[in-house]
Amino acid sequence: MTKMKRLATLAAALLAAVSAAPVLAAPPGVNYQGLLRYYNTYDGSHDHWTVVILPTHHENFKLQGGVGFASSTEFEGSHLLYTCLMLSDNITNRADFFSSEDPACEGQQRYTYHWGPLGYVANTQIAGTIPLYRCLTNKGGGYYDHFDTVHADCEGITQTVNEKVLGYVFY
Repeated sequence: MTKMKRLATLAAALLAAVSAAPVLAAPPGVNYQGLLRYYNTYDGSHDHWTVVILPTHHENFKLQGGVGFASSTEFEGSHLLYTCLMLSDNITNRADFFSSEDPACEGQQRYTYHWGPLGYVANTQIAGTIPLYRCLTNKGGGYYDHFDTVHADCEGITQTVNEKVLGYVFY
């Protein structure tokens, strides 16, 4: 994909996210930023990655859509979500991006190469929010794929479990 086409695709995704921002009154201090979910099409891994803006050198990741809105600023009753990286022990060049509320990434690696945390999400469900779930698919052979979704059934994907509620996103 050419750089211009990639920039146009990113601009369209960001425009859609901004125009779809929730209209309910948010708690004081909330500044909406869209959380976008991508997946890797290059090597058949279909690894998912939730980001605010996809880094330019990851051209093999394709936009799947939004998974709600976080806040770029802290608000009362909120916590940060971080981007983490789990490397596969026995598969070369395989890694799994995942989101976590733990700054230590649950014993894995925090991914800070391009940006900081994903944003602030509510600790408990408040008006205008829905749960953001983290799901896990066992791909076999020691390779796993975490992904974020607003669907408690993990979008019906087989061999996938709902690990937890990461927090509550604006929708």
